[in-house]
Amino acid sequence: MILARLPKTRSGKTLCKIPAHIVNGKEYRVPSTIDDPGVIPEIIEALRSKKLVK
Repeated sequence: MILARLPKTRSGKTLCKIPAHIVNGKEYRVPSTIDDPGVIPEIIEALRSKKLVK
């Protein structure tokens, strides 16, 4: 699956755990250092469209 954007911190590090936790149904916390918190709903919607999450 290809996503248009990934969650990144303001310093440019990619947050890999958030998408993994979403897919695995685990709780996740959006860190305060995330550059654009709006990317999380985009990821969830993309995963729902592929029926990978509910």
